[in-house]
Amino acid sequence: MTSHTAAFLAGAWSAVSVFLLALLYASWEVSRRNQTGEEDVDQLSMIEAMERRDSELEDVASRHTGWIALANDAFARLPADWNGIGEDLRFALTERGVPSPKSPQVWGVFIGTLVKRGLLVATGERRPMRAPGSNGRKSDVYVRAAAREAAE
Repeated sequence: MTSHTAAFLAGAWSAVSVFLLALLYASWEVSRRNQTGEEDVDQLSMIEAMERRDSELEDVASRHTGWIALANDAFARLPADWNGIGEDLRFALTERGVPSPKSPQVWGVFIGTLVKRGLLVATGERRPMRAPGSNGRKSDVYVRAAAREAAE
């Protein structure tokens, strides 16, 4: 065995040992928390983060009520069988005279609100976005609720 092979094997064994020790510690920590009834700090911080996110989104919506009203009016004029991804909705509303909001977050708040209100329903399909900055990221396909009801 050459010195390079021995060094490689020693390094690989060391990495495996560190991984196994970390796995053992994680298992021990979960077991300890289960026995003591200690709450999972990660779960609490996730809930707090979601609450902060919702609060921020409400704040964004409250600062753009005029824009949201314009977007709602344009959305109501879309064909009943409209379907597409959020980006398609943005293009459709912009073509109908809705100006771009000052913050791009407003589009997300608006589309999220339509989904929560049941006016847009996810189909389960995903399509790639086309805008240059999106890098072809896949997005949920939505259909207007009226169109979905008519199809069923």
